[in-house]
Formats: sequence, structure tokens, C-alpha cells
Amino acid sequence: ATDFEPINKDCGCWTCKHYTRAYINCLLGREEVACHLLTLHNIYYQVSYRKICHLFINNNSKSKINCLYEHYFLLS
Repeated sequence: ATDFEPINKDCGCWTCKHYTRAYINCLLGREEVACHLLTLHNIYYQVSYRKICHLFINNNSKSKINCLYEHYFLLS
């Protein structure tokens, strides 16, 4: 693998700040640490998404929730 970008360049998780896709790809299937790194990223991603949804729900912003859903799940 030669992709030296983070999993998601806009993500602020520890994994994306310190490791590249190429490095994680190299570890997959050989080292348990790859699963841990991916889990850290996934949990951070989900928690971030839920925080934003919670804010939009509290502000009664259904249209923003739909846009957010499209951004996180359909365009990613």
C-alpha cells in the first residue's frame, strides 16, 4: 500500500493523527494492534456524529440532520 494519508483527513482521532492508511494496511491480518487502531477511529467517528446530531435535534434542525447524514454516510 502506498496511501500515506490518514483514514480520514478531517478526523481528529488519535489513529488518524498518528498513522497512515498504508501502515494500518500493512498491519492488518498480522497484528492485533490494527484492530485496536481501527476501533479507536470508529468509536471517535460515531461519537462525533452523535454529538452533532444531538445538537441539531435540540435545535429542531431536521434539514441539517439530513445533510449531516448524507455527508457522513452517503458521501464518505
